Amino acid sequence: MGTASYVIVDTFKPTISHVLLGGSVNSNNWYKNDVTISFACADAGSVVQSCLTDDATTSFKTLGEGARYLATATAVDWVVNASSDSTYGINTDKTTPACVARDALSGVDRLCSVGGGGRVVG
Repeated sequence: MGTASYVIVDTFKPTISHVLLGGSVNSNNWYKNDVTISFACADAGSVVQSCLTDDATTSFKTLGEGARYLATATAVDWVVNASSDSTYGINTDKTTPACVARDALSGVDRLCSVGGGGRVVG
């Protein structure tokens, strides 16, 4: 009895996409909580070998406070076809605004509050 060999050719790159989890963004494009970017990978030609973020540990990345974050992930299948997906410009600000009012003439020297998201300090 003879043997048979098969060669499977996979020319399809895996697909990769992302979703942002972490609440809603305000009108100035800022989140007030941590944001998690979850990447999803699939492959029509074979099986996804890895679906990892730029730090090469998981398929998701949680962003703390900061501006203009960049997050990238890469999907690789078993024949080393690869695709990447990136998101840029994620802003997260968890710090409550504060201010100090000082006026040497009147003697005011105290903390004040900032409210309403407008331009008025009161």
